[in-house]
Amino acid sequence: SHEAPCVDTKCWEHAALSFDNLAKAQAGTDAGRVAKYELGVALFRLALYQRAYSIFCEIADDASHPRHAQTFLWLTALANILPEPADVA
Repeated sequence: SHEAPCVDTKCWEHAALSFDNLAKAQAGTDAGRVAKYELGVALFRLALYQRAYSIFCEIADDASHPRHAQTFLWLTALANILPEPADVA
């Protein structure tokens, strides 16, 4: 069955916890690396921008990451949200 996408905060909180657990359990694997990217997305959706920024920066520094290219779209979005001292610009 296909689950509906998250549309509310509670759903994104659950998603963030799930992706965090998966990223830790599968650390070093592609599944774990993708889970960390998805954790960044969930944190962004929860308006936890600085935490999302940290994750996306880590991924952006790893050209072999399975979601490397997509990460730059999120970093661009964060550049429009976070203040300059966040080192985004």
